[in-house]
Amino acid sequence: MLRATITNGTKRKIRSLIVIPAREQAIKTGERFKAYGRHTGITCTVIFGGGYQNPQTSALRTGIDILIATTGRLLDLMNQGQLTLHDMEILILAGADRIPDMDFIHDVKRIINALPK
Repeated sequence: MLRATITNGTKRKIRSLIVIPAREQAIKTGERFKAYGRHTGITCTVIFGGGYQNPQTSALRTGIDILIATTGRLLDLMNQGQLTLHDMEILILAGADRIPDMDFIHDVKRIINALPK
């Protein structure tokens, strides 16, 4: 499971997840979070398919507060055992109105089932 070490040696857990159906939307959302949150100490990373996986998993290991992900890469990392959603507290389905039209509904249901009750 991906977790990051904070300076005092405790483990930081990724607690917020934003699921976005399209890679371009995920990248733009990540850019906005970094710009708006640069003075807050809130950190995020974006994971998406179509790129190398190692830089994305490395970014997760450095420690983040918010994970922005496309469904495919998120499920891929979960299936590899590299990421679990057991510690997530907040789920945002961006573009939720378009998810059924884009045939992501089954992926979203798998993600929701992996979240804590």
